[in-house]
Amino acid sequence: MSRRPIVRAIATIALALALGITSEGASLEEDDNALSFPFEIEINGKSHGEVVARTTATLDIVELQGSDLRELVVDFVSLDFLPLIESLPDDFTSLETLRELGLEIHLDLERLVIALQIQERTKNADTGPRSIQLGYQRQINYDGHEPQARFSGYANLRFRSQRSQRDGLDGELEHSLGIDHVLNLSGYALEGESLWNEQDGFSLRDLRLVRDFPNKLLRLSVGDISTPINDLQRGFQLVGASLSKEFGIQPYRTFTPTSSASFRLEESATVNVKVNGRLARTLQLDAGDYSIEEFKLAAGPNTMELEIQTDSGLHDSLNVSEFGALHLLDSGVSTYSLSMGFPRASESTPDATRLTSVDWFERYIEKEPLLSGYYKKGLSNQFTGTIDFQGSADWNRLGVGVYTASERFGSLNLSLSHNRVSQSKGAISSRLTWNRDLFGYGISLSSLYSGIGYSQFQSDQQASERDLRSTHSLTISKLFREKLNASISYLQQTRHDGSRRQTTTARIGRRFGPVYASLSLRSNRDDRSDEHGGFLSLTWNPARKWRARSLARYSNVETGNSLSTSLDYSNRRANSYLNARINAEKSESGFDYDGSITFENERFSAAFAHTEVYDTIDGFANQGRSSSLTIRSAVAFADGSIGFTRNIRDSFAIVDKHAAWGDETLGINPSVNGFEHYNKSRLFSPVLPNLRAYREDVATIQTVDSDLFLERNDYYFFPGYRRGVRLELGDDAIYSLRSTLTYSDGEPVKYKAILFVREDGESFSTFTNAVGRFLMSGLTTGRYRIQAPNTDETAIVEIHEGETLSFVPSIALQ
Repeated sequence: MSRRPIVRAIATIALALALGITSEGASLEEDDNALSFPFEIEINGKSHGEVVARTTATLDIVELQGSDLRELVVDFVSLDFLPLIESLPDDFTSLETLRELGLEIHLDLERLVIALQIQERTKNADTGPRSIQLGYQRQINYDGHEPQARFSGYANLRFRSQRSQRDGLDGELEHSLGIDHVLNLSGYALEGESLWNEQDGFSLRDLRLVRDFPNKLLRLSVGDISTPINDLQRGFQLVGASLSKEFGIQPYRTFTPTSSASFRLEESATVNVKVNGRLARTLQLDAGDYSIEEFKLAAGPNTMELEIQTDSGLHDSLNVSEFGALHLLDSGVSTYSLSMGFPRASESTPDATRLTSVDWFERYIEKEPLLSGYYKKGLSNQFTGTIDFQGSADWNRLGVGVYTASERFGSLNLSLSHNRVSQSKGAISSRLTWNRDLFGYGISLSSLYSGIGYSQFQSDQQASERDLRSTHSLTISKLFREKLNASISYLQQTRHDGSRRQTTTARIGRRFGPVYASLSLRSNRDDRSDEHGGFLSLTWNPARKWRARSLARYSNVETGNSLSTSLDYSNRRANSYLNARINAEKSESGFDYDGSITFENERFSAAFAHTEVYDTIDGFANQGRSSSLTIRSAVAFADGSIGFTRNIRDSFAIVDKHAAWGDETLGINPSVNGFEHYNKSRLFSPVLPNLRAYREDVATIQTVDSDLFLERNDYYFFPGYRRGVRLELGDDAIYSLRSTLTYSDGEPVKYKAILFVREDGESFSTFTNAVGRFLMSGLTTGRYRIQAPNTDETAIVEIHEGETLSFVPSIALQ
């Protein structure tokens, strides 16, 4: 609730308009109650800055500073219109006088802007097509969003207590604590993962420093890193540094491809834009040519529908189709990653070097550094090329790849890579993947070939004849009338020793009211066995929140037959979640059952699980039992505010209340499908644990179950990497007064702008209606003198702590 004069003046004028107030007087020069503040001015429907206005509180007289108006439009109007603009008076001039001079100017009461229509110079006129962006913004307006905290951080805590008893031995009770922790100072995030247990004590598993450069889409990581990989590259855990260009750094840039559609409007219209069946935006457009750019694409077919309704009532529609692939980049767009460091090793690794001397931060590394990177670039809207490389002193790998996609041919990816270890000829590997939707059938084809020795990355490794040489798979699926789904898949694997394995699977499933039935048949053949079997599953929802599932499996192989049943109960509320589950399985090798119950709210989650094993299951699990209790919670802070929540994912926000609002219950997006949080704690503040949910929307904070007069608060976010935002809500001015004001003779003070003057001299304005009623908001505790224009009579009122909205039947001026 801002207390700035301009905001108060606009709020005062808005209330006056709602009350339908008029006033008397023809000039503002000697009017002590006149208000002066900047008005936004629109020229031919576009905002062009501000001009100082002087007006009565009731807006029946509005005067503009002529010199300000002339300066705004002198370089904008046509030459024929220039003499009129240059002849404008320098002083305050009423809108009526300006219209008499020949200007088409008026006050838009609905939006509180000054609207001006003039003839523009040709060079300023927008005669070409205009663009409408429906995806991300190329130029980000950081000033219009909440600033990130300078010092913030969080810790996700996971405590587990587990007791196990096997083969009749005494039970063992184990406790452990896992922590995911981050400290962020002005965008530098120090993050890591720690673990404590009774046997090994405390250890710091990962620690790295991460810095994002959002304007350049760059991320720099130093410390314990995982190498980002592309296609046929191999992933490594390094102690080193990584520099990547990632579109995920700006999560509001949700997809890199670009698509467009052009259309023409003969008259003004309302246009509803639907992308993939969902309403993306509603636009109010003037007549002209338009092109829609950068609408968000999903992998696969995309449709965009424009529903157009003109001012004259005509209806029209426009449909656009575009195909998107997950790895496809727009023409000229590029991404890359470069990592360098020493691979992490264990104490038993030959020639490993111990990097640190403390047990809780133990690090062993290999002696040879490793370099890994890739580069992708969109060569056209439907064609993207890649190149990647990895290597150390005695090993290197080089690869290339192409991606292409279209609605007609589907998406295609072809990758080729060469791997070589010192003193070897090397080996190649290739992969082809193709996805296509044809007459409603989904077709997916994949083929992978690797030469012997391709997986080697150290000179002392030996190639194995049992390594896979090729893998080929084909899947065809279809949904019939939205009830019956069917698929068939084939997989063949061949090893370098010539052995093969072939698997064919056919699935069919259908829903019958509350029951879903699925049948799967499988054939698995290799050089040593021939297995055939299948399973039938039934899923039944007997009532809302309940689910029962049974699975019967048959196979011609011993121990391949089993029968299992599970029962689930799930109850999800606005601020809590309860789930209970029990499973039982009987097979030829044994019997076991397990169950769990989980409860979650906005502060923590707790889960209890128990397992009983009788005989053995497939020879892996011994007879016995196991029970565990897991509790999760998180603590977050941002610039001095602290709060608790169940779990934090990446960026977050903390809502900090002013002390005067300590007794009020706040709701974050109350009554909206999404995150809700209610908080009455004076010590801890409510937390929005995942700002990515608001990256293209706003978070709204309001009072809940309260008589507090609080305006809606909207907050826009640009989430930073694992960084917090501190939202300040409210100030001392939380009190409101509603009453009727009369003169000393009992006549109502009607249609007047009245002042509340506090003892320290600060004044607040409001209005009375036709019977003298008024509402004064934004007050603090204290003593006020009420003044009305054209009279010396006044009244005194006092605002006391307690009730935030006070009702007084009548106040009389004396």
